[in-house]
Amino acid sequence: MTTVQKIKTYADDAGVSMWSILSNLQTAPYDLNSGTIKKLTSFCNLIGNFSDRLDRDNAYDIASGIANSTGILTEMYNDRTPEGVSRHENIQELLNGIKDFTQNAIEEGKDCKMPVFLEDVALLTDQDSDKPEDRNKVTLMTVHSAKGLEFKYVYIVGLEEE
Repeated sequence: MTTVQKIKTYADDAGVSMWSILSNLQTAPYDLNSGTIKKLTSFCNLIGNFSDRLDRDNAYDIASGIANSTGILTEMYNDRTPEGVSRHENIQELLNGIKDFTQNAIEEGKDCKMPVFLEDVALLTDQDSDKPEDRNKVTLMTVHSAKGLEFKYVYIVGLEEE
């Protein structure tokens, strides 16, 4: 059984969240080796640290801190496969977008914290707009983007088997 499955089972049995189990690994008798407990505790401390910074730091400082402290940027940079390069570029683009949001918010005297950024990003899609001029238009998007949205008609073009 994997560690995640064990944590989920402990949480289900206790009727608590997995985070609650992770936060109390040192005080409860779980069937995990000491190395795993040490790594999970380090993860909890990392998440707790960033959680504590949400009210203090701007969105870019939080995001770049996460990207750097988790080592994801270095790992993606060192993966010179086309997929690795693309992943690294995607993370850099995300960080650039967060940096732009933060700089614009500061210039406009607005809140530039991570929760505001996440709300702003969630509202960026125009799929839910109900403007009269948008009612008789075709919307092009990926199947992934359309997931969870309601449409009267959906056409999938270019679909091939295998």
